Amino acid sequence: MMALFIFMLPSCKDAYSEHQDVTGIVTWKAGEKHTYKVVMETIEPNYDMAINLRHTPKVEVDNFNIMMKQTAPDGTTETKEYTLPMRKPNSNEMLGGCSGDFCDTETVIMENFKFPAKGTYTYEITSKNKEDIGGMLEIGLVIKEIKKK
Repeated sequence: MMALFIFMLPSCKDAYSEHQDVTGIVTWKAGEKHTYKVVMETIEPNYDMAINLRHTPKVEVDNFNIMMKQTAPDGTTETKEYTLPMRKPNSNEMLGGCSGDFCDTETVIMENFKFPAKGTYTYEITSKNKEDIGGMLEIGLVIKEIKKK
């Protein structure tokens, strides 16, 4: 029975993945924006979307606040705010995996969704923190195609 359950779990592969360095020296500046152009050639499979943050273990916040604006191929826009947890609650322990001076944290922000149309989607991710955040290295947008085995 367990083998059947494992066989039926969905698997994911990256349909899109891009990481960009922050502009400050190990600092994400307040209001700093990163833009990602995602070309979707098919809308058939479902997707998960995640934000990846690479940072040092000495990152200055427990949660990182972002605003993400999506512009669809037809020009319509949608803006949402997200809080990306960096540490376990009531702990100084990082949520992501750390190796030496680098930590990687992935937060899924949209699960099991479909793109409404083929074409190019633009995502603008902006820091909503009121101050510069030290310890940040890069931000990534990852879209994973969900496939059933």
